[in-house]
Amino acid sequence: MSKTLVCIIAQTRSHEVTWKNFNKNVLNELDADLAVCIGVTKNYNYQNPFWKNAKHKWTVQEYGDDYTEAFNYAQKEILKDLQKKKEEDDWKILLNIKDFWLGGIKNFTSKDKTELTHNLNWKKDRVGSSSILIFYRWLLLQKLKEENLIEKYDRFIITRSDFFWPIKHPPLSSMRSDSVWIPDGEGYGGYCDRYALVSKDDIIEYLSLIKPILI
Repeated sequence: MSKTLVCIIAQTRSHEVTWKNFNKNVLNELDADLAVCIGVTKNYNYQNPFWKNAKHKWTVQEYGDDYTEAFNYAQKEILKDLQKKKEEDDWKILLNIKDFWLGGIKNFTSKDKTELTHNLNWKKDRVGSSSILIFYRWLLLQKLKEENLIEKYDRFIITRSDFFWPIKHPPLSSMRSDSVWIPDGEGYGGYCDRYALVSKDDIIEYLSLIKPILI
């Protein structure tokens, strides 16, 4: 029997308005288990329904508004596995790439002269949160491996807690398992990172986006 694990990454925000529909139209509809892989603070609400109803729970201390330390930590762990050495922060050369790439990392190069005139909130500091989700995907992969969960589930949904889910999730039988399914939209010059449906055959590669950045 096929089994699905829905993974909430980074935060469990907006549960007051999203949990009921998420539980009904995703978890119950797919007969899926729930995992949370998130950053927490000392004031984190462990009574929220995402946390209380998760079968698998993994946390790190919240890194705040700069995920440089998180990337350096991931780099050390990856290089340790590969038995390689590199200079810390050398990956920051990739911050020369413009726009929303690696949003959430501070102190990027001043060479980026991009101006997005249609975005009134645009400024020279790197905007967005793409680096945060990249890090939590990597962290999620480490936890799935540590607990030998990849072979226990056939499909994985990687998403966030602040979607409303007013309608039922499409049946997984209508979504081919040899494809990675992502929403059409909210790409901001790339691909949408807010939801993905991935098979166990592709989950390691999908969650490993941080690796070529850091090595």
